[in-house]
Amino acid sequence: GSLPASVGNMDLLAHLSLSKNAFAPAPLPAFLQSLTALRELSLRDTGRTGTPPSWLDGLPGLVLLDLGDNALTGPVPGDAFAAMENLTVVRSAGNALGGALPGI
Repeated sequence: GSLPASVGNMDLLAHLSLSKNAFAPAPLPAFLQSLTALRELSLRDTGRTGTPPSWLDGLPGLVLLDLGDNALTGPVPGDAFAAMENLTVVRSAGNALGGALPGI
């Protein structure tokens, strides 16, 4: 299956952990950017593909971001973490990402 788009309507959601769910391989869904109250986002081992999107900086309250053990590739966008002043934990092991994590 896939991540249900209705999750994007939960605008007060603070913690979202979907780790180790057997979703169909796909990029990080854009509807996640509407979850601006998120403090923790864990999508470890959920079949995510592609490059990390630049809209991640639209989640300024994130403290923990876990994208480990997926099939993410390429460089991390230079502005991906620019507005994330509270971000203290980033887990990205198990992907094929290149370069440094900017702004942390």
